[in-house]
Amino acid sequence: MKKIIFYSMPGHGHVHPTVNVARELAKRGYKVIYYGTDEFKSYIEHAGLIYRRYADDPDFDGSVIKDLGKLLKLISGIAIRQVPYLIEEARKENPDIIVHDSLAIGGKIVAHVLKKSGVSLSTTLAYSRKAFFLYPSFTKQVIASMVSSSANIFQAWKNYVFLGEQYGLRIKGLGDMLMHKEKVNIVFLTKYFQPFSNSFDKSFYFVGPSIYPRLDQSNF
Repeated sequence: MKKIIFYSMPGHGHVHPTVNVARELAKRGYKVIYYGTDEFKSYIEHAGLIYRRYADDPDFDGSVIKDLGKLLKLISGIAIRQVPYLIEEARKENPDIIVHDSLAIGGKIVAHVLKKSGVSLSTTLAYSRKAFFLYPSFTKQVIASMVSSSANIFQAWKNYVFLGEQYGLRIKGLGDMLMHKEKVNIVFLTKYFQPFSNSFDKSFYFVGPSIYPRLDQSNF
C-alpha cells in the first residue's frame, strides 16, 4: 500500500480543500497521514485519514493574513521549530509522496531532505514573478506590506535563508516564500479566475474548487 503524508496550514481555508483530496486518495486505497492541529482532528479522522499532530500547536491567528510580513514571519518561525521533528517522523514512515500546502515550507523541506516526490497544493491564487508584476493590486499590496512591516519581512527572510542553508534548499527571493513550488503544483482555481494564468509553467494544474459534502454538524 502506497503511503502519502499531507502537511497543511492550520486554517479552515487550507484544511477543508486539502482534506477533500486526501479523503479521495484514502478511498482509493492509499494510506494517508495528515498533519494538522487538534482543532481539526475530528474532521481529519472522519475523512478516513490518520491524524498526526504537529510538535506544537502553531498560534495561527487568521487575521495575520492581512499583514504579509507578520504572515511570513509566523510561517517561517513555525518551520524552524517544526522541521527537525517532521523530518524524524517522516523518516520512520518512509512515505512514497509528500503533499504540502503551498505556504508550508516544512513539507517542501521534508520532501527535499528525504528525496521524495513532492506535490504543492495552492488553496488560493498561485504566485509567479510574471503575474506579480502584471497584477497591479497584488503588487501594491506586497509593496505596502514590505514598507509597513519591514522588520517582519526582514526577520522572515532571515528565517528562510537559515532554513535554506540548514537543509540545502535554494531560496532565490521573496517569491519563494509566497509559493513553495514542486514538480507538480495543484491550484484550486480554474484558469479563468487565476490572474495571468498563462504565465505559469506546465507544472501548474488549475483544477477548480475542491468541494465535498459537509457531514459535520454545526449550529451556525
